[in-house]
Amino acid sequence: MGRNTRKNRIRKEIFARHLSMVEDRISIGDFDEASRLLEALKLQGCSGSHLFELSKRLAEASKLCSCWYCGFTPEQKKRVAVDAEKKAAVLGGTYANHDNNWIGGYAEAVFGARFNLPLDFEPGPDGGIDFSIFCSHTPSGILTIDVKGTKYIEFRLAGIERSWEDARGWGYDENFIRRRDHIYVLIVTRSEHAFFKGFAFGTDEFAIRFPRFPGARPGYSPKRLRLMSSWF
Repeated sequence: MGRNTRKNRIRKEIFARHLSMVEDRISIGDFDEASRLLEALKLQGCSGSHLFELSKRLAEASKLCSCWYCGFTPEQKKRVAVDAEKKAAVLGGTYANHDNNWIGGYAEAVFGARFNLPLDFEPGPDGGIDFSIFCSHTPSGILTIDVKGTKYIEFRLAGIERSWEDARGWGYDENFIRRRDHIYVLIVTRSEHAFFKGFAFGTDEFAIRFPRFPGARPGYSPKRLRLMSSWF
């Protein structure tokens, strides 16, 4: 009896993780993968209200893309195309990875078009500040913004160069801008699509994330991402 109970608990935990993966896939517009995962779960005997709701969400979401870019006017899309190309070229003068430069430049261009903010095209590192706006809700009266573009689902900030032993004991990179009037914004890109996943204040709690590949640096991500409704 105990063995069956343990087996059922493990099975439920696996289903829950896979359902969470489906939610993530839907949230970034990867409807084909979300559909594949849902079908696999059904074949494995997964059922229940969560599965039903996700199937319903997938059917509705796949009819209309909910990303920021697809909601833009033709003028905004033209602006994104021009600004993304220029920003990627600027980043190319500092960073060697062409793909990362394009994704980062595109994410900034989308954010700029979404809120009608000018991009910084000055060469060289920007100190972690992509945008700066007046904001009466912050102590300084200014809100600074660091936009992070990625093709992955998770939020990741590059870690510092440390040995594994040291890295395990650090929850923050001392180079982070850890202020209440600074935010990190995550935008997930897929081709021209750009999905806003959330943001975190510099004072929010971050956790260490170890790299996917040998030799890569550790990264850091917020323990929770905020949505627009919790902006202030």
